[in-house]
Amino acid sequence: MLLPRIELTHQDILAEFDQWVTPTLGDIRDTERFQAEASRLASLLSKIANRATTLNLDIASAFKAEVSSILSITDPLECSRLLNDAISALFLVTAKSDNAIKCQFPIHLKGSRFIYPVARADKVEETEVPKVLKATDLVTRIVAVKSADITRARILLDAYVDFLLSDPRDVYQLAALATAHAATSDHPGATSLIAPLIAFQVRGSVAASGGHEPERIVRQALAEWGLVSNDYFNLSDATAVQLNNWLATNEPLSGRSLMASTGGKTRAFDFIFPYQLEFPGHRIFVQSQFYAGDAGSVSHKNVDQAINARRHAQALFTDAWFVEYVDGAGYCGSLRRDLMHLIFASDTYDFYQIRSIPIRLRRVMQESGLFSPLDIALLVSSGLTAPGKLLSTISSAGVSYTESTISRLISLGWLDYDEGDMLQVADGRLDVVAIYSLLDRYVAAGSELPLTIDRTEPYVIFPGFGADYGAKSLQADYPVEHAILLARGYIAEAH
Repeated sequence: MLLPRIELTHQDILAEFDQWVTPTLGDIRDTERFQAEASRLASLLSKIANRATTLNLDIASAFKAEVSSILSITDPLECSRLLNDAISALFLVTAKSDNAIKCQFPIHLKGSRFIYPVARADKVEETEVPKVLKATDLVTRIVAVKSADITRARILLDAYVDFLLSDPRDVYQLAALATAHAATSDHPGATSLIAPLIAFQVRGSVAASGGHEPERIVRQALAEWGLVSNDYFNLSDATAVQLNNWLATNEPLSGRSLMASTGGKTRAFDFIFPYQLEFPGHRIFVQSQFYAGDAGSVSHKNVDQAINARRHAQALFTDAWFVEYVDGAGYCGSLRRDLMHLIFASDTYDFYQIRSIPIRLRRVMQESGLFSPLDIALLVSSGLTAPGKLLSTISSAGVSYTESTISRLISLGWLDYDEGDMLQVADGRLDVVAIYSLLDRYVAAGSELPLTIDRTEPYVIFPGFGADYGAKSLQADYPVEHAILLARGYIAEAH
């Protein structure tokens, strides 16, 4: 169906936002990065504790012996990986950072007149100590040197470990952690001991990678709707300049020339609908902002950059619509003003949250004249089976759709012709059409629920029309589809 729009006050919009907010996208302990770091640190602590006990060594000596044994591995890639893991674990234990050590260690080497080795051909020569020495670069140097002179490689590795453990407090900390981990290693919650260290170490990188999770969720929905990537939406951030250049020449600009041509700091758009297609309707430019907590300085900067990005896009695409993809608990607290700046800006057409993707985002697309294969299949399932009537209906949004549209949907496996040359939904798409058909039924029957609704009858609420907007539940008639909508968070039971 064509999703309707109702006029909402700012207060109504904020009430809806709060009702459908996704507070967080998950616990850091559930991420692959956290679990990988936990596994590496637990393994290293177990090994050095066992080596210290077996050989009657102090912890620092046991650690040096453990990393030194890695040099005997012949595969350079595996040797590099294990050395990097060991050094990363030592950073965790000592709370030191590569960002600081990479500058401090070279000064230490120069002060001690250390002979810095370099592997050339099959021999080791001396070279000047670099001004900056990242841990990964050091490991690369050690592995290269060891193939020609393992003794020189071991001396350089020992110098680095000694520098990291030069403070007795770091040695005590390593010893205490290794001993405690060994004592609890058989306990089901053994990693709980080292969890705070790992969370502190990986939080930044997890936040950076997790920042792409909201975009992944949207792309998953777009794929379900039958929209083809690159044609209908971009897979990575893009600027209006980049898109304009592609439409003109099919040769996207480099990142450097993009920044130069936009004249300053600006944010790329997380989504452009459609992307690499000529389109006579309103092209939609979306920026994504998800904050699970207080990230004020970052959020304020993004608001400023969003304004700049919109200005450049408007100059190139005069009929552009700007839409915000905003969510997270931070916008219900200290970032409230930023939220209001974004969604109530004079050039903001609309916004959507994670849970309102299937209503708000679909509605904006329909209003712009962009219909997904799912939208068209839903119209067919609702009774628009005559090709001419279907094309007339979807063209009413301002973009002309032709017989080629039907042919394309048949080739993509969304529609078929029956014996009477009427359209029908292809068998392979019936399940997804049934799910969204139920959602559209709820929207069609929806209204603002009064406080005095009959609680003996089940009701559901859904986003897109303000807070506490819903309809009578159809769970009894469509139990599977209803359960899927509930599980995805697209609807909620009214209480």
